[in-house]
Amino acid sequence: MKEDTHRIPPHKDHNDPERRDRASRSNLWRTLLLLLFLCFGGSQVGARSPKSVEFQLLSGMCSLKRGCRLEGRLIRTSRWLKNKPRSRGESFMAAFRRFTRPRVSFAPVKVTLGSYQRPVFTDHRGYFQLKTPFPKLIPRAFNPHHKGKRLFPYTFSPWRVPMSALLSGLLLWQAEYIPKPGSRYLPTQAQSYAVYPRSRRGISIVSDIDDTLIKTYVTQKRKLLKQFLFRNAEQIPVVPGGLSFLRQVLRSPSNLGGGTLHYLTGSPVAIYDRVRRLFRVRSFPPGALHMKRLTGLYKDPLQHSYLYKLRKLRAILTMYPKRRFLLLGDSGEKDPEVYVQIRKEYPKQVVAIYIRAVPRSTFRKTRCLGMFVFHDYPQAIQHARKAGWIKK
Repeated sequence: MKEDTHRIPPHKDHNDPERRDRASRSNLWRTLLLLLFLCFGGSQVGARSPKSVEFQLLSGMCSLKRGCRLEGRLIRTSRWLKNKPRSRGESFMAAFRRFTRPRVSFAPVKVTLGSYQRPVFTDHRGYFQLKTPFPKLIPRAFNPHHKGKRLFPYTFSPWRVPMSALLSGLLLWQAEYIPKPGSRYLPTQAQSYAVYPRSRRGISIVSDIDDTLIKTYVTQKRKLLKQFLFRNAEQIPVVPGGLSFLRQVLRSPSNLGGGTLHYLTGSPVAIYDRVRRLFRVRSFPPGALHMKRLTGLYKDPLQHSYLYKLRKLRAILTMYPKRRFLLLGDSGEKDPEVYVQIRKEYPKQVVAIYIRAVPRSTFRKTRCLGMFVFHDYPQAIQHARKAGWIKK
């Protein structure tokens, strides 16, 4: 009699630890693939349809003798960044997409500043920068806080510029992207402004942003991460009195016109939309915005803010050699060390240094020799009024 070769399959033990581990790993991979699909558009449905792109235009600098320096970036738009985040999850996805959305590489961009037009190409990371001569004809000026006003032409030999440009110190420039036929991207354009001091002499301001004008808690990493990932621009608190201090110095007779404010931050260009929205919501005084590049041909060091800020400050002070500068920062990072080195290199241009004492920072008096250290901005305003930087 033949033996029955059919074997009964073993009973599946659902409490087996190995089986549970394999199932959890499988679920983890499925979740990761689903996130990649949702974030990077892994579906091929509608892949041939043109994609929308947008510019990130940093504020430029202009000088009569040294021309204008303009820079920006061309990247893909993201639906997570179009509207204001309504929940913590949407804020997290917006923060994630700021660093992961695709760039538009080697794209032709036409830059217009007054009557001057120049084509330029983006690099492999979507960045572009150029130096142009000062425009001979400026059709209009751009002031984000005075919309709808008529612009009266004013002859300023040998350049013809509007009166509002002379008073506000802001010159409009435009970047335009026109793709080739058959391209997978849609055309787009954007406008920004370049600062232009009315006088070669006077007082200019270079100010840090993080923990100087807004509370980002750089020295408290847990609060910093929470604010960056789960809060939008409207929820970021402003340091009381900081914007009032800037406005009073800008209105001082020693300032001699507008276009004299520079925001120097160690934040990356990836959060450009967040910073711009913060400026608009909180009504920051208009000025040039300098941000850190983490990628591209001219990338800045990720962790060495000291070298990055030194290079930017040298470029600003070299651009305006006859103007005097008031430097504003905080004790949370390397601002005192950077400003001391700049004062050694440009002793005639740096006239005052103001340092805000940040709580829980390694503060020593030797770091801030020859600087005015304050805890609240009313102290800084009172000191600046006595020194003559603010009108009494």
